[in-house]
Amino acid sequence: MSTDQPRNPAGAPTGGQFAGVDRPESDVELDAPAPARTRWERSADRPDADTYQWPTNVPRSQAITAYDHEARTCTLGDDLHVTGSWSVRMDRWIDVNQPMLAQLRRCGVRGELEVYSSDGHPDGPTREWHGSVTLPSGALLGISVSAEGLGVSRGSIHEWAPTNRSDAETDPEVFAALEHVVKASALLGLWVDKVRPLVQRGWLASSSVSPRGDASDDWADTTLVVEPKPGKGRTAVYIEPSSGRARAVEEPWQLPEQDQDAVWSRLATRVGVLGGKRTGAGSKLRAATEGAFRGVDGHRDVMWLREGRLPAGQG
Repeated sequence: MSTDQPRNPAGAPTGGQFAGVDRPESDVELDAPAPARTRWERSADRPDADTYQWPTNVPRSQAITAYDHEARTCTLGDDLHVTGSWSVRMDRWIDVNQPMLAQLRRCGVRGELEVYSSDGHPDGPTREWHGSVTLPSGALLGISVSAEGLGVSRGSIHEWAPTNRSDAETDPEVFAALEHVVKASALLGLWVDKVRPLVQRGWLASSSVSPRGDASDDWADTTLVVEPKPGKGRTAVYIEPSSGRARAVEEPWQLPEQDQDAVWSRLATRVGVLGGKRTGAGSKLRAATEGAFRGVDGHRDVMWLREGRLPAGQG
């Protein structure tokens, strides 16, 4: 949500969100003119510090309620605390980005958000910036904002959503992007936790795991792509919604009816689970993978995002 409240040019002593409050005039006539309103560099020094918010026409949960220009900090509501690097001129940055902060807050983001300007210059474009917020698991969730959209990332996981500075119509799309990245991150962590105890030699030798896949249009919902040895072939894993069963398909992707026992057995051997089909290594790996999928919705990072989402009425 944005506001049409204007601000004076930088450095002007009156007006704007950082101006002092008006006081009623006395009935006594004075010869000297009333002093100009003060531009407060810290909200804590304002006479209305306890009740201050900007803009005044939005819910307090989505308004700037505290700021300190010298420390390059501001707070949105009571639970989204923003710290800018040297490349962020906070007074200008707040004015432009309060609507985006409000949208992120409506979509569940809170805690400590560290931001920096995309061009590394304090007088650069304030609409383009990068930031990160720490999830309950300790993982960093990356946020990038530009005129074209909002990018969300966690390691190699990326998602995009349109930004919106005028209304809340894109909130569901922003939330969907955030949720996708948080859930994918949770899945990767759970998968590693479930599979690690099964590995008897090394650990997923030179392996990489990423959400979704590019198997084919028919496999658009592929959730994991496992590549134990780069360049030696990948295995795509996805969950059938109706059964909750994990299916694995090896490259080339055009062979969807691959024998599941054989595929899982080979994948188990490649990631370091010894024994092959004789000891049921493939079945153990499959069960661990399905367990990781089942745990995603209850993961603390996913719960944090969902529980922090503001009701539509507060938008």
